[in-house]
Amino acid sequence: MLISLDPREPVDQVPHMLEYLEMDPYESKWFDKFIGNQLDNLENTSEDILKRLLLIIVNRIELGDILEASKWRYLAIMVKFLSHEHKDLLNSIMDQRRSWWHTMYFDKSKFRDVEITDHAVYMATCAQQLVDLDSEDPIYKILCGDDLSEEQSSFVNDHIV
Repeated sequence: MLISLDPREPVDQVPHMLEYLEMDPYESKWFDKFIGNQLDNLENTSEDILKRLLLIIVNRIELGDILEASKWRYLAIMVKFLSHEHKDLLNSIMDQRRSWWHTMYFDKSKFRDVEITDHAVYMATCAQQLVDLDSEDPIYKILCGDDLSEEQSSFVNDHIV
């Protein structure tokens, strides 16, 4: 199936962009611009579109490069918003994933002596949001560490649920 997109105004074509990214969530040309724009206006977004956005982000995580920082940032923003306004929607998508994401993406060994990059901070923020971590967990230590930049520290403080 072909979807016709106007390259001049991708953010104004929400239904077409959602369909396009649902078919190919790892398409990079439009992902950041479109998702970033949608996340700026979550309060005015229907539950159907919120669900589709979350699934596109989750599929991009599961199908793509684990080191891509933006998808973890987008997930943290979505989780924070959904945990307050749409907890049932968040749980319907993430409940089954929590257990295996904990071993696949949030494994403690991946966070020991890791360089503090945006990717590590965003991923650690998602782990703290989605999985109960104790204060000895290396992921938790990243979030509370002195090595965070001012911007990273601000992101963590704003998005930990």
